[in-house]
Amino acid sequence: MMKNVSIPHRLRDFASDRRGNVTIIGAAALAGLIGFVSLVAEYGMGLENQNNDQRIADLASFAAATYYSENAYESNGLSTATSIAQKVAALNGVSNSGVKVNLITSPVDSSKNAVQVKVSTSAPLFLSEVIASAKSLATSGTSAAQFVSGPGNGCVLSLDNSSVDDIWDNGNASVALTNCDIYDNSSNSAALAVGGNASLSARMVSVAGGVYGSSKINASAGIFTGAPRATDPYASVQLPAYAGCDHTGYSTQTNATINPGVYCSGFSVNSNAVVTMNPGLYIFDRGSFQINGQATLTSATVNGVGGVTLVFTSSTNANWPTVTINGGATVNLAAPTTADIKNGNNGLNGILFYGDRNMPVGTSYKLSGGSVQTLSGAVYLPEAAITYSGNTTTTNACLQLIGDTITFTGTSNVALSGCGVYALKTFGSAINNGQNSVSLVQ
Repeated sequence: MMKNVSIPHRLRDFASDRRGNVTIIGAAALAGLIGFVSLVAEYGMGLENQNNDQRIADLASFAAATYYSENAYESNGLSTATSIAQKVAALNGVSNSGVKVNLITSPVDSSKNAVQVKVSTSAPLFLSEVIASAKSLATSGTSAAQFVSGPGNGCVLSLDNSSVDDIWDNGNASVALTNCDIYDNSSNSAALAVGGNASLSARMVSVAGGVYGSSKINASAGIFTGAPRATDPYASVQLPAYAGCDHTGYSTQTNATINPGVYCSGFSVNSNAVVTMNPGLYIFDRGSFQINGQATLTSATVNGVGGVTLVFTSSTNANWPTVTINGGATVNLAAPTTADIKNGNNGLNGILFYGDRNMPVGTSYKLSGGSVQTLSGAVYLPEAAITYSGNTTTTNACLQLIGDTITFTGTSNVALSGCGVYALKTFGSAINNGQNSVSLVQ
């Protein structure tokens, strides 16, 4: 006989039954986990969208600033720059309404304007909409660019117009041009060559011809080929007048202090000798100039005046001077500063080495320093084949190398820092030898 059970009693039994709790709790936990995963996934999508917005803003501001910099004189300059930014954004899937363009004060140079572009986008949400009632995720990227101009930043210049390997960086050479540029006037397809295990770093590389080994070059402001030739910055500087010989066939194996004058038919500092050059103008007329291994050549400051200029020439138009600074030599030479020039020093505007333009093209100048080679000023040898080698411990804080051709060997550091005291002439331009250029500044 069945026992009658009332409905309230059955409800009490159901309420007190705990056998299905795990399933219910598990289902609730799973729903929470799915929600959390969806939020994380869509947050990651948001970061990707924001990175993409920033990339598009960079491209758009660069394009807009390029136009505005070249056409700012037009009354509709900013309007057209805005149109260009919108076109760049549209090519990347962003509508015009998501692009805002403004002129702002440059964050790196308050005297200039920069073109700022803000790109804003939104993406639909799915699971997050259910959980957090958020229908879309808005992201944006902002970038600004401006025209770069000003004096040149060149520190290496090869003047030859046709040579192959006009500037050559070979073997295991490691050449670092700190915050300065390299210019090569050769139109050859391999004018600038970086071979072997060599490497070259510079702010910018500008070559009239082509580059071999570009993968071994690190140039933060770019590598430009087919570029306009750089102008010789010292073309107007004339050979100083002189007469006679103060010394003939100078050679020393002992310590000595020497004075400005005319040194004819060779100059040699031999091993273990230390030669100090008093400030002024030194003319080397014919013969070889040689600093041997373990020898030292340095310039001095006397009565507050310092700096030397070494001029290489030939009074007979024959037996032209060559220069050899051998490995193991210690050389520390500085050009006259502006203060020295005002005090009546040679007045050659920061020139440390000056080569007569009448010397045969390709005359050998081997500047291969050993433990120390510090040259401050301009090494101006327009017809010479310069071989230059620094070392791991030497930094030439202010050095210009200008020759017919230039070969780097070993580890070499060159920079343009603190050059104002030498009154150096600039060459090249901020980017690409005088061409209008734009740089991202935000």
